Amino acid sequence: GEILQIGEQLLIKTAFGSRLWVQRSSVEPLRAGINVSRIFNSMSAAAQGLLGGLQSAADVKVLEEQIRLREAELRSLTQQIRKAEEARQAALVRVALFREKQAERRQQSRKAKRALTAATRKAKAMCLTTWVQFRDDKRPSVWRDISNHVKFEWAVAVGDRASGSEPEVLALKDCRRIALEGQRPTQNKKPSIITWEGGVVSLTVKEAEAILKASRESTAPAALGSFSLLKAGLGAMPNVLLEKKVQSFFDDPETGLIRVKDVPLPEKLSAILRPYQATGYHWLVNNARNGLGCILADDMGLGKTVQAIALILFLRKSHMLARPMLVIVPTGLLSNWSRELKKWAGDDLTFQVFHGNSKKLLANARPTGPPAAQAANWICPRCEEVNNTVRDACNNCGAPKPLGGIGAAGAAAGAASAAPKAASKGKRARALPEEQSAHIMLTSYGTFRTSAKNLMKEQQFAGIILDEAQNIKNHGTQAQRW
Repeated sequence: GEILQIGEQLLIKTAFGSRLWVQRSSVEPLRAGINVSRIFNSMSAAAQGLLGGLQSAADVKVLEEQIRLREAELRSLTQQIRKAEEARQAALVRVALFREKQAERRQQSRKAKRALTAATRKAKAMCLTTWVQFRDDKRPSVWRDISNHVKFEWAVAVGDRASGSEPEVLALKDCRRIALEGQRPTQNKKPSIITWEGGVVSLTVKEAEAILKASRESTAPAALGSFSLLKAGLGAMPNVLLEKKVQSFFDDPETGLIRVKDVPLPEKLSAILRPYQATGYHWLVNNARNGLGCILADDMGLGKTVQAIALILFLRKSHMLARPMLVIVPTGLLSNWSRELKKWAGDDLTFQVFHGNSKKLLANARPTGPPAAQAANWICPRCEEVNNTVRDACNNCGAPKPLGGIGAAGAAAGAASAAPKAASKGKRARALPEEQSAHIMLTSYGTFRTSAKNLMKEQQFAGIILDEAQNIKNHGTQAQRW
């Protein structure tokens, strides 16, 4: 016979063609000197039991056929295992490729988001705006008349002044295509980012609809008044854009609205005013020249009173104080203001206290006034040109008419009538007797509250100065109403 070792089993082939599978552990281990016959002798019992079960050669053939089938199944199973392993490896490769593509897509998405964020930051916003231009080369003589010299058109502004550059102005017809594209709704209602003429612009749906509506209609935007145009010049009206000529008119220091014109300090105070007080003085003067009120909100003790006195000195010297100034202060500050006026103005400003038993009216503040106060002419504070009283601006330089509505001749007459009563040279100014003219009427809030009705009927003032103005913060009080 023949013995073959296959794994942990032994295949024994007999001489007459039968086969026997035996576990190796059940057979005595092979050693040197043991022959095949001895192995057959040790396995005779197992061999005889197997041969005893074989009744014919047909059974042997059936058994052999089963063995062949099992071997074929084993080979098929091996192939299936190999194919499954190959499929597993292919699946692992596909998973790895999918993960790589997923990571690449995430990276591309992050890059796209960063690019969109950068483009949004660089994008210039487009919005419908009111474009203000001068009608012709003629300029207004005073800024309050500017609304009569400009025209208003619809336009599209690209960018804003907050970015540090002047916005670009486009006609409506040039922006229709962009407006149609920006009208499409976006995710999260964010502005559309549109590439336009080599740049990037952002446009909201609301602005796109406004541009399309304005382009369909032929109506011009509503006209704006002088104060609204001034606010636009200051940048407080984002939907109103001034052309450079109009903006330069407001920026001109000669106009004194945005850039303060440098005016000389009063001689008596030139060495007294600190730099910040001189700055406040210039601001007060330029606002007064343009007929604007002021709120001086310096902290206590920083010299607001002396700045107000400096303003009155400038108005008098510039022939702009045609009528007296009314100064209203708390009762406890009447003596302080009297001392400050004597100290800083001296003989240049006369005043009268309207308080207590000394409630005397001023002759140069009466509506009828002395004959000299009704002079037909007034002198321009800028160029000293003589103008007719019916004119509201200088015929030569366009400067506004002095405060109070009457001319410098009236102010000069009032000062002349007060001069003989004033202190002689070297002495301080003093309160004037009844029916005298003065540059300032000084009163308290309490006195003004009780006498306002009659006082304002009998007197007319060039302006009012309120010290400690928190006294009128309640708009329902009697003093506030007057």
